Amino acid sequence: HDMDMLQWLVGSECVKVSSDGSLAYFRKENAPEGATARCADGCQVEHDCPYSAFKWYYNTSNEFPAKVATLRPDLDDRMQAIKEGPYGRCVYHCDNDVVDHQVATLLFDNGVTVAFTMTGLTLENKRTFAIMGTLGEIVGDDRRNELEVRMFAGKSERIVPAAAKGGHQGADSGIMRDFVRMGGAEGWEVANGKGSGMAARNKTSADVSARSHLIAFALEHSRVTGQAVNMRDYVEQIRTGALDETKM
Repeated sequence: HDMDMLQWLVGSECVKVSSDGSLAYFRKENAPEGATARCADGCQVEHDCPYSAFKWYYNTSNEFPAKVATLRPDLDDRMQAIKEGPYGRCVYHCDNDVVDHQVATLLFDNGVTVAFTMTGLTLENKRTFAIMGTLGEIVGDDRRNELEVRMFAGKSERIVPAAAKGGHQGADSGIMRDFVRMGGAEGWEVANGKGSGMAARNKTSADVSARSHLIAFALEHSRVTGQAVNMRDYVEQIRTGALDETKM
């Protein structure tokens, strides 16, 4: 998602990436004494643990985390998900191998540089960004659904976009709405990026989506190898079979 949005904002081809990070904290050796494999297994520290599944998926009025754990988020279903599902496992004792912190840099062929930080050690599960330009900066917060434009000359403006209903803060509904609008007698043109929807604006075509996936793969390659990745060389190595990521 992040790479998709960065490509959309920058509007250019990513040419080089580098990345560092690791799974440093959420490991079994950092588990508090008395922690069990699952939060519902009589864990002695569950009540005080900030990562307790009961806190995030059961004792909450926020529907989002509850829907992550189970598609039918009433209390009985939540409890069953905690006792039996993957979201009820101790954060220190599960088989997760995904990094809990990561920083990355990206260079685009129009000269734009991006510094990207992802962390599991944060109070709010949200995205924020700051875009620095020649005349000012734009600061955004997706949880607050607001943008702030700050001009170097002193003028500033706060913008609150219209909120949309649906998953991913309305993005899921938007994708399906545009897809349906591209249907009808000319529905075959969806695959070609033609029609009246988003693909026609060349923002979410299959080609663009593939490039954002390749950026994510290249960032992981850089993180594991400790080397910066030239995107064009990287794609060519994958195309010719010279690079086998499954052996990393």
